[in-house]
Amino acid sequence: MDDLISVIIPVYNAEKYIERCVKSIQNQTYTHFELILVNDGSTDNSLNLCEILASNDERIVVVNRDNGGASAARNTGLAHIRGNYVIFADSDDYVSPSYLENLYFAAKQGNYDIVQCNLESTSDTNKKLQTVAFDSSDVKEITKVQALNERKYKVCVWGKIYRSHIFCDFHFREGIIYEDDASYYIFV
Repeated sequence: MDDLISVIIPVYNAEKYIERCVKSIQNQTYTHFELILVNDGSTDNSLNLCEILASNDERIVVVNRDNGGASAARNTGLAHIRGNYVIFADSDDYVSPSYLENLYFAAKQGNYDIVQCNLESTSDTNKKLQTVAFDSSDVKEITKVQALNERKYKVCVWGKIYRSHIFCDFHFREGIIYEDDASYYIFV
């Protein structure tokens, strides 16, 4: 059986985008995943939309918490994962149908702890994460020196797949913006 992938999405006042985001995850070619939607104290209709989406798909779990920011929401999501792999997305993202499959098979191919993909920006300033068709030649191993000195590792937590063991002793620093930056040096 394929490994379970835990997908974590922090949700804060995302009623305009959350359904598009969730549907892009639901329509994956790789179907063995759990989707953890962490409502971070939204004041709009986001929580209700998340609950409606979850009521129609047993793979979706909704966790509601007081507002604490993206880092706190990601940490809450990490407390609920069951998968061998973890993927983060933002509530305004949407992904190509082979997103999970391509990242998963690339990670398995080289027994990698982290694999990243390309992204495409769309005209409404939201990003569309995507992967190219998986081919073993698309996967390139980089060293920590290359990641740090040549900036070949993207400073963001989305657009990647991680082995879940990475998060055993790691939590996102809460109460700051650009929390992705803080994780960059730990992961590489």
